[in-house]
Amino acid sequence: MRGYLKEIFISIAAMLLMLLAITAYFKAVREEKTNSRSDVYALVPPNAHTLLAVNRPVVFNRMILNNPSLYRMFSGEIPEVFLSIIRGNQQMSLVVFSFHAQGVICYMQAGSKTAARITKEILPEKYKPYLPQQQIENGIDFYYYPDTENRFFGYYVYNGIWVGSYSRKLLERAAVQQLNGEVLLPAGMNDRRASFDTNAPLNIICQADELGISSLEWLSADLFVSEGKICCYGSLPYDALGDSLYRSIGETLSQRITARYPRLQLSFQISREDESVYLTGCSPI
Repeated sequence: MRGYLKEIFISIAAMLLMLLAITAYFKAVREEKTNSRSDVYALVPPNAHTLLAVNRPVVFNRMILNNPSLYRMFSGEIPEVFLSIIRGNQQMSLVVFSFHAQGVICYMQAGSKTAARITKEILPEKYKPYLPQQQIENGIDFYYYPDTENRFFGYYVYNGIWVGSYSRKLLERAAVQQLNGEVLLPAGMNDRRASFDTNAPLNIICQADELGISSLEWLSADLFVSEGKICCYGSLPYDALGDSLYRSIGETLSQRITARYPRLQLSFQISREDESVYLTGCSPI
């Protein structure tokens, strides 16, 4: 009889453990779905001159960060700590970088599991033996690690979003905007990001005049790797270009991009459909 009761208790305990595991799983799924609906662009300070969205961190890691040439190009623009986080934890669904005169901010949609991996494993390992300094502003906990060249790397986690930067001013500004929940991007930049193809591994927005197009304020493109080449795809309004720039825009863009990134030798294909101009540029890796 006792053996029979023991089997019953074991069966009940096993069922309870299974029920708890299933409940925890669906809770985590709900949390990740809630976080994926958070608009990280509401955190971006309005003085950003470039935005880079990593829609598929796994693809970004495999096809770009694992390629030495592309890694050198991206690490020249993005602080290495952010690339290390992506390499070490690819469960986040979206990573956005905003570039400012004061520095770079990284925003990651991160559930509790992802945030814990970053804050309790990746960052302590990178900055050991130092412990972060904790400060509280507006009810948000900020953490700052000492780094080289008298710099401090700061981050916070709030409402399912992990945010990090070497600029304390930018970090605090992002937190204030997150509390307010309002997108403050320039109207033109916000319009361009609304047209992102989020199925592409990467999207980018930059100032058009930096690439030799003074008739437009912002340029956007989807970035991807295909057949041993890194490629970009974008569209522009024809009426903002005119016939002369339309004929030469591919060469203009290629020259400007190559001047900044000598490893890229982009060759553009250009087509016009109604009032839009479509550009696809690829460079061997």
